[in-house]
Parts: sequence; C-alpha cells; structure tokens
Amino acid sequence: MALSFKPLPPTEAIRYFGRKGLSPSYAWQDIWQDQHTVSFTVAKSAGHNILGDVFGAVKDALNEGKTFEMFRAELEPTLIKKGWWGRTEQVDPLTGEIKTVQLGSRRRLKLIYDTNLRMARAAGQWERIDRVKARRPYLAYNPVNDGRTRPLHKAWGTVVLPVDDPWWDTHYPPNGWRCRCGVLQWSARDLDRRGLTVTKPPVTKTQEYTNPRTGEVMAVPSGIDPGFGYNVGKSHLRAITPSPASGPLGGVPLGLKPKPPLPPLSPVRVPASRILDDDLADRAYYQKFVNEFDLPEEGGFFMDVTGTAIPINEHLFRDGLGSWKIKKRGRQAYTLLMADLIKKPAEIWEEYIFHNKRAKYILHRRYLARFQIKENGKLRDGFALFEKNDDEWYGLTIFSPETLSYIKQYRSGVLVYKKR
Repeated sequence: MALSFKPLPPTEAIRYFGRKGLSPSYAWQDIWQDQHTVSFTVAKSAGHNILGDVFGAVKDALNEGKTFEMFRAELEPTLIKKGWWGRTEQVDPLTGEIKTVQLGSRRRLKLIYDTNLRMARAAGQWERIDRVKARRPYLAYNPVNDGRTRPLHKAWGTVVLPVDDPWWDTHYPPNGWRCRCGVLQWSARDLDRRGLTVTKPPVTKTQEYTNPRTGEVMAVPSGIDPGFGYNVGKSHLRAITPSPASGPLGGVPLGLKPKPPLPPLSPVRVPASRILDDDLADRAYYQKFVNEFDLPEEGGFFMDVTGTAIPINEHLFRDGLGSWKIKKRGRQAYTLLMADLIKKPAEIWEEYIFHNKRAKYILHRRYLARFQIKENGKLRDGFALFEKNDDEWYGLTIFSPETLSYIKQYRSGVLVYKKR
C-alpha cells in the first residue's frame, strides 16, 4: 500500500496573516512597511467591495497550500463579476486627479499571491527562529543564486550573523518584489562542520527615496526595494507600539477640566525590592518588565482594567533605529513600578490634545498612581505616570516632597477609571 504525506499547514504564518485587518488603499505606498503586519491592503481597492474576497483567497491558499493557478482560478471570476478588472479611470483621493489605473489582472494576482505568501512565511519562520535561538543562534543569508537573483543579494550569500544582530532588522528577506531569498539557522556546531565563521555585517549604503503619497524622504538600504527595509517577523507588534518620547508629549489641551474638588490620590506602599539596581543590562530590565505581565519574551497584549489592549514588547523601549532607550532619564530603576502602574493604576484620564505638527487633536491616555517607599527608616512619597497616544509614550517616576503638585498637572480631561 502506497503511503502519501500531506505537508502540515504553516501554523505560525497562518496565525500572523490571520491577525490582519482590512485597509482599502489607492496606492501601495499608502500602507508603509511595518503597517503591513497589521493591515491587509490591495492598491486601488478603495471604493470596491473586493478586499475581503482577496484576503480570504490568500488565507485559504496559505492554509491549504494552494498553487497560484488554484488561487487565480477561484478568485478571478469573483473580481471580474464585481467589476474590479482591467484598466479604468479613477480619482486619486490625494490629489483629485483623474488617472487611468490598472485594477485586476493575472499579473497583479500573481504579485498579490507571491508577496503575501512570502511575507507571511517569513514572519512565521522568524517566530520559529526566535524560539530556538538559544540553541541555534546564527543566521546565514540564503539567496537562490540563479540568473534572476539581484547582485547584492548574491553577495549577501556569504553573510553569517547572530540572530539578534541589527542587520537583520533591515535585511531579513524577502527584500523586494518577487525576492526569493531566505535564511538558514545554524548552531555553532553547524558552522564548524561547514568550515564557516561568523562574519561582520556588510557596510550598508543607502539611497534616498521619497514616498509620493506622503512626501516623506527616507534612506532605503541599497539592494532593498522601497517598502521592504524592515523585519516582517519582528514588526507585527512594532507597528502598533508607541515609541518612547524624550520628554513630555506636549501639545495644547482641548480645555476640558475636571470639576473640583479632586481628592488626593491614596499612596500604595511598595517594598524596596521593587526598585531595581541601576547597572543591569538593557535587556535584563525589559525581561523583568515583560515578566510582570505573564507574557513571553517577545511580548504580546495586556488588557488593562478598562479592557483596553496595550502592546507590551521591547519596542516600547527602543528608538526608531532600534537602539535601547530604557536607561534614558535614569528611569531603569523604576521599571517594575511602571509595570505596577499599567496593571493597577489609581486613575486613568483621557484628554484630546492639539498637535501643531500633525495639525489635529490626538487622544492622550494617562495612567496615574502614587507610591510610598521606605528608605533609611523614612517614607518617601512618589508618583508614576504612563501617558500614551497612537504614536508615542512617556513615562515619569519620581520620589519627591512635591509629588502631589506633580500629580495635579496631569489630572485633566475625562476620568475614565478610578480605583475603588
């Protein structure tokens, strides 16, 4: 009796793809890099009821291992029936211009199929890479090496670097449209058997690229197509995680003030053990922080006391270039108190703040708590703040006789939660 084996579905890739929301767009540059990890889009889909059909078809292809021809044969009739096919005229919502654009075509379906499946599989592979990196801590760039391979991608075929090397933040494949490169994960013993050694990261040259939809000018690594210079495996949480601000978030409040009087916040006594040494490694502070939420090291979501999901991961403590910022302003010693604040705030306030740079009001959410700690036989009064909007967060922890004065300036807007 002949035996046949059906490949198992790529669980991690399916999970990554299934988390996405639908985001209609006019141009592919409207949804940029990391945003693709939480948003599924198809250019020129805005105004057409086809995005759910395409998403479902890609998801089925990924889950069931369908070939492109199977994917096309099932999806194409639906798109034609709904009128999303061929060339037509559309108004560009950004400029108001009427342009002749390409809707559906077999070439476009091939690009949609190829790009989404490759990115999902790369994200799933990174999850496995991160899970076993203690035993297999090295990655080797693995180009196809045929006549269609880009010259720089071929040159990267000699690169062997630790999994955590920052080079993979921008060069983890795929690195462009129809890029077929991948990576191999090896242990030190694997390298010895192959006569290989860990290399230095290649010198990264950049080229200037202007996003035609936003006007933003950015440096794109040479050899990588614009929009692909990020690590799809790392970025699913980064895309929705606010970056740490270097100071208070600022802006002009809408002007809504709470009705007086506001009673003072009651202090919570904390043991001295909750204040950490100030000379630990950056990652050690982050690991202690994420452990407070019973999350794996890569992070996840924490539901606060109001049922609001907060992304908890290392991107909270890294800047735009990926460098740690956890020791800025000496806040590292209070890392656990910041976790305590997010988990058990005394109050949560929301307030609309006008930001000149973005020319609009943005909702700020503030978590407040008052702490007391005993040092040298004396009680010290403290205050902790965690303030976030959709782009940034700012944390403040101080122990000062002026604690109540510090608290007062942040108790404005609407009180959405108060500890009983």
